Amino acid sequence: MKGDEDAPQRVYQRVRGFDDVASVRKPQFNDAKTVAIVFVTPNSAPQDEKTAQLVHRLRDDVVPAATKGSPAAVYVSGLNAAFIDIADRIIQRLPLFLLYIIGVTFIVLAMAFRSIVISLTAAIATILSAFIGFGVLTLVIQKGYGMGLTGLDRTGPIETFVPPIAFAILFGLSMDYMVFLASRIREEHVHGLNTTEAVEHGIAAIGRVIVAAAIIMATVFSAFILTSDRISKEFGLLLAVAILTDALVVKMTLIPAFMTLMGEKSWYIPRWLDRLLPKLTIEPPHEGEAGLEPGVERRPEPSEA
Repeated sequence: MKGDEDAPQRVYQRVRGFDDVASVRKPQFNDAKTVAIVFVTPNSAPQDEKTAQLVHRLRDDVVPAATKGSPAAVYVSGLNAAFIDIADRIIQRLPLFLLYIIGVTFIVLAMAFRSIVISLTAAIATILSAFIGFGVLTLVIQKGYGMGLTGLDRTGPIETFVPPIAFAILFGLSMDYMVFLASRIREEHVHGLNTTEAVEHGIAAIGRVIVAAAIIMATVFSAFILTSDRISKEFGLLLAVAILTDALVVKMTLIPAFMTLMGEKSWYIPRWLDRLLPKLTIEPPHEGEAGLEPGVERRPEPSEA
């Protein structure tokens, strides 16, 4: 308090009259009378917007008014305040976070498949899967729908660090599935099939592998829901739903349908970008077919008489 022992009392007096405060305790001092704590309990639930508004009101109005002209330093702390601070920091850094993950993925996929259509489709589709996972997590954890299936007995806020960490994990797994799928389709296309036929043959060849891998990963993450830790439950529910959605709905349904509709345009890449990006081959052509152009069938060699 730096010489101002009355600052905690002024904070206490100002908070006492708030309608959105259930209770406020008198300042609790340490033995040296240098630090005091004022406990404030809101009327609203932790995940309620009113609780966040109370935190901002304490910081923006109460504390400046109570310490005006005083050397005392007052801080608003607690779980809710900490989560608000973390959320604000994450939101500030979110554009850079998304730009890095999506940007690197776009460049690598464009190098591998020589197509900006596939690269953009992969990034957008993964974001769609993540949104569905976030939506289910919000319905269960914050709104309480089906909460009993997770072993929780009350709603609460979603920890602010859960979505970005889970999104990074999901993005990595989703790109694995995309590489499995697109590389197999591209291989069929390079070896002579048109895009529609290549999609059909590619799905038939690799579809079971993608579905099996997604079910395995979803089962592993679902096991986290059985733990007693709330954060582990959130990670497990979010990732299990998002991965199944990404594999079964996005990778096995939406992306093949989109590529079929786009046809040969699925492999579009600007010439300047094609020259700029280094060549990266995921599925090398078979021996003797290195020079085969996409969409061109190899004619059988004439038999000798």
